[in-house]
Order: sequence, then structure tokens, then C-alpha cells
Amino acid sequence: MNGLALTLVVWAALGLELSLRRVLALGDGGIAPSFVACVVAWMAVFLPAKQARWWALGVGLVLDLLSPLPLSGGFAGHAAGPWALGLLAANEIVLALRPMVMRRSPVAFGFLAAVVGASAGLVVVFVMVLRGALFDDLAWSPAREAWVRIASSLYTGVVGLLLSFGLLPLADLIGIAPASPLISGRAARNMQ
Repeated sequence: MNGLALTLVVWAALGLELSLRRVLALGDGGIAPSFVACVVAWMAVFLPAKQARWWALGVGLVLDLLSPLPLSGGFAGHAAGPWALGLLAANEIVLALRPMVMRRSPVAFGFLAAVVGASAGLVVVFVMVLRGALFDDLAWSPAREAWVRIASSLYTGVVGLLLSFGLLPLADLIGIAPASPLISGRAARNMQ
């Protein structure tokens, strides 16, 4: 595995998340695709489980530090944890689903990207509701945020379908894809 190439892919996804996401938003409702969810799904499909967990946690922490929280009083703060936990939970769901999907299928990849978007988004809402119960300083509605994140996950699935034509071949180029769809022996143990 080429760690530098994987880092560049994650960096590009974070850049697209922070810039192009606003351009692709549907109206003023905040429904927009998540490029990070697509890359986390891609890593969960191809990386060994232990590495996929660490990468999902790291990407989530970076996303937490880059995403401001809407606080009452107009101040925007940052909290490390919601996206890290959300992407880690979403990663676990994909790890559970990956034996049942065809890794090279763009449709399956779009579905998994939508699953990552929905599950990570709902975990973020849950963590923020808990945080709001403790500190009572969030300026947003949990029901609206849950709806926006579910709708955004469907949009993410469509974008994931389109990105799969670049990401799936890229897995071979940077050395994270298994050599054969029929994995046995040491490689099968490494995928666990």
C-alpha cells in the first residue's frame, strides 16, 4: 500500500468537501454530497479492516477540526469527536457489508457511499444532541439536521456512483486492492 498516495486521495476528498460541496448543494436546505463519505467507503471496501478503522478515525478527526459548529450567539466552535465517531461507525457497517457486495461494482459502491453518508450523519446528529443536552449552546434543530443528512446521503450515493469510475481503478494503482477477488490464506487473514 502506498500511504502517501492514499493520503493525497484523502486530502483531495477533504478539499472537495470544503469547496465543491457548497457549489453542488441543492437550494438553501443544505443537501449536498459528501466526498469524504465516498473515500471512506472506498477505503473500507479495499483496505484491511484494521487500517480502514484507523483511516476512518483520522479522516473524521480532520473533518471535525475543519467543520465549525453552529453555536448560539453566532460563534462557531470546533469539537473533536462527532465526525470521527460517525465515520468510524460507518466504516464498521461497510466492513460488515463488504463480504456481501461486489467490490468492483459502481452500483454497489454508490450504495456503500450512501450508507456511509447516512450512518455517519446520523451518528453526528446523535453526538451533537448529547452535546447539546450537556451544554445547551447549539443553534440547530436535530430533526432538520437528521433529514438533511439522510437526503444528503442519497445525493452522496449518486456522486459515489460517478466517482467509482475513478476510485475503483485507483485502488489497483496505489496498491490497496487485493490481487484477486478470491482471497485465501494470509491475505484473507489480513483483510480481517
